Amino acid sequence: MVTISRRLRQIVTECDGIYTGEMDIPASVAGIGDSGRHPASRPGNVCLPTLVMIRLQNILSRSAAGMAKRSHPDRDLIALGIQQPWAELILRGLKTIEVRSQSTRVRGQIYLYASRQVSALPVAHELAARHRIDPAALPTGKLVGTVEIADSRPCEPHDATAAGLPVELLTGLQGWQLVNPERLALPLEVRFLPYGVWFYPFRRKNRNAGSETKSRR
Repeated sequence: MVTISRRLRQIVTECDGIYTGEMDIPASVAGIGDSGRHPASRPGNVCLPTLVMIRLQNILSRSAAGMAKRSHPDRDLIALGIQQPWAELILRGLKTIEVRSQSTRVRGQIYLYASRQVSALPVAHELAARHRIDPAALPTGKLVGTVEIADSRPCEPHDATAAGLPVELLTGLQGWQLVNPERLALPLEVRFLPYGVWFYPFRRKNRNAGSETKSRR
């Protein structure tokens, strides 16, 4: 209750700033008609109670959208296998470009499957040590989270930091732009083991399962 009361006071303070002219009216309330205005309010402003109500409605709408997110396990969500500690670095938002030999048409949310084998690349362990990550303590052979693929394009030298790789290892390769990583509450065992670059962890392989153009556009 204390947390809720504190948050409510913050909302009222924000809305009061709008009402008194100390803050601009956000786009979310800009379209309100005259019926929503208080006679004593400045032209173009809405009354404080209305602002508070709109702000609360926006927060509740975002909360409802969050509750509507995918539940796990999700049989329709495709997975990509990535070795540790790369998978952990992605979940922490430290690695935002996945480097592959080919581009991908897959867009949107995917599962991150931490491969059973840990990366043997020295640069992976150096980067993990820099962020105090112990690869031996990380989960393997399980789904560890989700991430969204936003883009796929040829790697450029300035991608080195986001990819976690030296520039010389990016030549001729493709960079998959990753956004919105989310860690699963608990790593999930898969029902079906990987059978290619892409796989569905909770449904049987079919002849289209290996084709990313068929699975997720």
